[in-house]
Amino acid sequence: RWLPFTVAINRIAKEFKRPWLSVPELQEIAEATESISKVNGEEEFRKMLRFHHDLGQLLHFSCNSHLSDQVIIDVHWLLKVVSLLFCPEPEDLQHKRLREQYEMLSDEGVLLESLAEHRWSQHDEMTANYTSTAEQRKFILDVCEHFALL
Repeated sequence: RWLPFTVAINRIAKEFKRPWLSVPELQEIAEATESISKVNGEEEFRKMLRFHHDLGQLLHFSCNSHLSDQVIIDVHWLLKVVSLLFCPEPEDLQHKRLREQYEMLSDEGVLLESLAEHRWSQHDEMTANYTSTAEQRKFILDVCEHFALL
């Protein structure tokens, strides 16, 4: 009965021009969308979030108080932009400064802002279909911290 929400997720990501929404924004959309009008109340909405999280169609970190108010509605986007941080380009390793920054990330789990900005500025995955903002970049780093990647 919640499967029509799957179709709405992709549409929502494109309409809002960002790959995640706040829980209240998503709840408002769920209640207003005719095809998912069977979502009744907060408890059922939370169950629906868990269901779609378990299916991998969105990410909601209900156990993390810092991230629990956000829902990632474009999971593939998140995987692409996070992988950019941890998978250096061969030409990056030719530059001493970048190589040292990657070694610091690999050995100590310390990501310098300059390395993140360099990687994200080199690829359109960061902004593809979305408006790239400082808020978006901070959110990505918060997710990395949640998974103890940094």
